[in-house]
Amino acid sequence: MKKVREKVLYQGRWLAVKQLEYLSDDKKQILWESITRKNTRKILVILAKLKPSNRYILIKQFRPSINNTVIGFPAGLGETDDIQKEALKEI
Repeated sequence: MKKVREKVLYQGRWLAVKQLEYLSDDKKQILWESITRKNTRKILVILAKLKPSNRYILIKQFRPSINNTVIGFPAGLGETDDIQKEALKEI
């Protein structure tokens, strides 16, 4: 597949909605919608294991986009170049 075009359908403060156009190997047009973050320079995902219990830290939080609660690893968008400081902030 080859990407032919990218069109921004909506651009907000944090996200952009795009329509991507691809051409398949058999020359068929394929349209795809995607959502991208505007500030993806520094993304952190932390896999924190407690000692001596060997348990992992997980975060439970409500997500408006799916109107439900999810459980996942601590993560966030870094604001500084100090990765250790950013990771501690997320935990």
